[in-house]
Amino acid sequence: MVNIFRSLWLGSARKLGSLRRKQTRKIVKTLLNVVIPAAATVKLAPKKSAGKSACKPSVLRPPGGGIWGRSTFIAGVDDVASGIVAGKRMEYWLYRPAGMQADAQLPLVVMLHGCEQGAVDFAQGTRMNALGESKGFGVLYPQQSTRAQRNRCWPWFHNDVQAGQGEILLIAAIIRRVVKKQGFDPQRVYVAGLSAGAAMAHILALRHPELIAAVGLHSAPVFGAASTTLGAYGVMQRGGLQRVGSAIRAITESSPGPFPAMPAIVIHGQRDDVVRPINFHQLEQQFCELNALTAEHRQARVYRAAGRSAHAAHGVDVLDYRVGKKTLLRLCEIHQLKHAWSGGDQALPFNESKGPDASRMMWTFFAPHRRLPPV
Repeated sequence: MVNIFRSLWLGSARKLGSLRRKQTRKIVKTLLNVVIPAAATVKLAPKKSAGKSACKPSVLRPPGGGIWGRSTFIAGVDDVASGIVAGKRMEYWLYRPAGMQADAQLPLVVMLHGCEQGAVDFAQGTRMNALGESKGFGVLYPQQSTRAQRNRCWPWFHNDVQAGQGEILLIAAIIRRVVKKQGFDPQRVYVAGLSAGAAMAHILALRHPELIAAVGLHSAPVFGAASTTLGAYGVMQRGGLQRVGSAIRAITESSPGPFPAMPAIVIHGQRDDVVRPINFHQLEQQFCELNALTAEHRQARVYRAAGRSAHAAHGVDVLDYRVGKKTLLRLCEIHQLKHAWSGGDQALPFNESKGPDASRMMWTFFAPHRRLPPV
C-alpha cells in the first residue's frame, strides 16, 4: 500500500513542477506517516509538551481567577437521535471567566486547533483565554483524539465530515451540552479555527447555522473540493478549481429553508506556502455565494499597519462586505505571514508574534452578531 501511495504521490508531484524538491520530500514523508496535511510542517520554534504548556496559568488561567478545566463528552441515549453512536467520546477544555454566574448568559467562542496541536497548545498560542477574561466570554476547545488520528488532525476532507457527520456531530453535541449546562448565551456562539481546524469550523458553520452566529477562519483550505489525503494536498496548493461555487450551492440548495446569513472573518498570510493564498480568495467567493454578496456590498480595501510604522512588514489588508450597517464578510490578508496564527505566542509552533492579533480581530468581528431563533 505504501509503495502504491508513493507512486501516486510522486506522479502528482511531477505535475506540480513548481514545487521544490525539498518541500516535496517533506510532504511525502508527512503523508506516508498518515499525517493529514492541513497544518504546517514548518515550525517556528521547538514544540513544547502539553504538560509544560499547562503550567502557564498566566495564559491558560489569566489573573482574575477564571476556571480552566478538561472534560470528556460521552454520547448518551439522547445524542443517538442526532446520529451519534452511543458511547462515542471526545475530550474538550473549557475556560469560564471569573465571576460567571449560572444566569450570566455570556458568549462562547469555540476554538478548533490545527494538526500537531491540542487544546492546551492552541489556548496558549492564541491567548484566547486572556481575551475572554478581559472581554467577558467563555472559550471551548474540542480536542481531536490521537486514537482517531495520531497527530490530532481533523479529517476536514472526508466526505462524511463534509456532510456533517463524524467529528462534526460530536463537536456540535459538545457545544449544545456546554451551552445548556454552563449557562452560555445560545444566540452568541462563535467558532474559529486554524488550518485543519479552520476547515472544520467552516463545515460546522455550514452544517449547523442554527447553532453558530459567526465563523472565523485562519489559514483555511477552501470547502468541498477534496475527498482524499492526496486531494487535500492539491487543494491546499492549488485551490478548489471547479468545485468552489458548486460546493456552496449544494449546501444552500439542500437547506430545508432559506439558508441564514453566516457572518465570517477570513484571515490568511500572504506568504503561506502550506495552505496557499488562492484558498483565501476562493473562500471569499464561497462566502459571497453563501451570503448573496455582490460588488455593491464590497467596501474599499483598507491597509492597517501592525506596528508604529505606516509601512510595517506585517501590516494587513482588510476588505469588508456590508449589508446595510452589518459587516457579513471581513477578509484580512497579512503581509509577510506564513502558516501561523498571527499575533500568537511564538514559543509554540504555528504561531507568529509579529503582525496583528488574530484573536482580538476575530472577537471584534464576532461581538455584534447574534443567531436569532427562527420566528
